[in-house]
Amino acid sequence: MVNMKYKRDGRIYKVKTFRILHFPVLNVKYIYAHSPNNVQRRCVIMPRLLVRLKTGDYAKFKEDFDQASSVRKKFGSKGGFLLRDADNPNELTILMEWDSLENARKYTQLPEFKKAMQTADVKANFYFLDEVEKVQV
Repeated sequence: MVNMKYKRDGRIYKVKTFRILHFPVLNVKYIYAHSPNNVQRRCVIMPRLLVRLKTGDYAKFKEDFDQASSVRKKFGSKGGFLLRDADNPNELTILMEWDSLENARKYTQLPEFKKAMQTADVKANFYFLDEVEKVQV
């Protein structure tokens, strides 16, 4: 529990305490904010970055990908999934959660990131995604 401020309806509210419940399976965070006058509950859906790529050398790509984890975290990455094509192990899909799409875009525009993609000879397509709704079975 921490002191914080949040903005709603153009007004700034001081909050005495809050707690965050994160349900990773649903990719949903509920924030409970307690102030002297009310209790607020907001549902926060995390934006995602989907990357489809082909690499000539998976082992080299994986090494570079792992080394970049601290930079991803610095730019707001919350982790995600690295998936390999079942028929072609050099075709990958990466699905990462971010604190904002703006930060995900900033990360993909870093000169170091672009240089690493060229050096590794990786061809990639980037998709910046907002969740619309959870689809039931």
